[in-house]
Amino acid sequence: FAEAFAMAWGLSYDGGDKAEAYWAITWPSLSKSFLFRMPTMREVLYATRLLTVLARGCATGEVAASVVEARRWTRGLRAPRSALGIAFGSLVRAQLAWLDGDRVESSKLARVARDVSAKMGSFYARPADVLLARAEGAADAHDREQRVLDWFAAEGWVRPEPALDLILPVARSWR
Repeated sequence: FAEAFAMAWGLSYDGGDKAEAYWAITWPSLSKSFLFRMPTMREVLYATRLLTVLARGCATGEVAASVVEARRWTRGLRAPRSALGIAFGSLVRAQLAWLDGDRVESSKLARVARDVSAKMGSFYARPADVLLARAEGAADAHDREQRVLDWFAAEGWVRPEPALDLILPVARSWR
């Protein structure tokens, strides 16, 4: 599982469809494993898979096709049972709503993702807040995004924008 997360994130960071090719090989065995039965593991894997689908679509310009494919993977996050599943599932669904043009739903889900992530102490609250600001049309939306990019740079990311795109692929739609 750790390898799957690391590979998916790393390959998505590089862009293109490498992460999806990796999932095509890895997913069948992961989905049959004992750890997949654990709600947290399953929900985080589904969310990670969804993020790589959206990242590919946003990076390659094939957004419509990736949204169709992503909808298939949202079934695994319909009724999350863990805090991580709620946070990640809400963030991914907020991005799908954004791509559908539904800013109200995107805002609602981004708020849930931000609040649950913040309660857990997760840095995912930061990207969720950026999406919330964009969905609500906040005047400081660009500043919030810049603070997150600055945080990534301070953490040692050489390319902060692709780092944000790992978690918030829809950011490419407003850049």
